[in-house]
Amino acid sequence: MNHKDSKKFSFKASRFILLIGFMGYCLMGAKIFQALETDAQEKLKDTFVAAKQELMNDYASISPEKLEAFLQLLTFSVKNGIVPALNGTTYITWNLRNSFSFVASTLSTIGYGSIAPKTPMGQIFCVFYALLGIPLTIIFLKSVGNAILRPFSGLEKYLQNKGMQEVMFTE
Repeated sequence: MNHKDSKKFSFKASRFILLIGFMGYCLMGAKIFQALETDAQEKLKDTFVAAKQELMNDYASISPEKLEAFLQLLTFSVKNGIVPALNGTTYITWNLRNSFSFVASTLSTIGYGSIAPKTPMGQIFCVFYALLGIPLTIIFLKSVGNAILRPFSGLEKYLQNKGMQEVMFTE
């Protein structure tokens, strides 16, 4: 193996290690968010379902105070991803898929907001996770960009040798 082949192998190995490290970081974050947020969301869902059942049992003679308390719980529940529907209560769970989606939107700084940590520990972890993860994402995406551009560097040299000049865009 000559020096050029060794350098090429080293570059590919470092890119592979970066990919594995980045995916591991994302998976670790998803599992931690899942662990931090699932119990709180399950408790809120159970509280809402019980309050809904109580409302359905007393709906003919409900007091204005009970109705107001239920509506406040309903508003709080909807803000936290628990949405009542005619065919049952649906809610956004912190399963691995949704947790991974949250991690991806956080690290890419897109932040869709369909799911977000509600517990104080989840919110604190999110800040520190993003502080380390966003720069890691930038490094990872730079590596991906370089890998995509690498085949085109030969094309650029070829076109320059054929007489094509570099175009500069100015306003």
